[in-house]
Amino acid sequence: MRSKSDATIVYEVSLEVDAGIEDSFREWLTPHIQEVVSLGKFVGADLLSEGDLSPTSNKLWIVQYHVRNRADLDAYFEQLAPRLRQEGHSKFGDRFRASRKILNIEKSF
Repeated sequence: MRSKSDATIVYEVSLEVDAGIEDSFREWLTPHIQEVVSLGKFVGADLLSEGDLSPTSNKLWIVQYHVRNRADLDAYFEQLAPRLRQEGHSKFGDRFRASRKILNIEKSF
């Protein structure tokens, strides 16, 4: 596996999770992220949680997947993402919301 410093793109998934499923979602999320990274399209990932400034009682997590290039990300979207997204929806239904961004790394310091 290459290091995150080899990444040129960050694929960011923001997750807002209903407070009532926070523990079970967290138990599912870590192995889910590990599976996504193990599929070979990402060089690593970071799991972040939002601090206490949030006005909502829901839990907010952000997963930043580090990607070498757009071709790897596009292959993930075409070949792998539908199944992985469906797993979360099958398990938790509408008790969480996900939004996604593609961020290009301009420069690292």
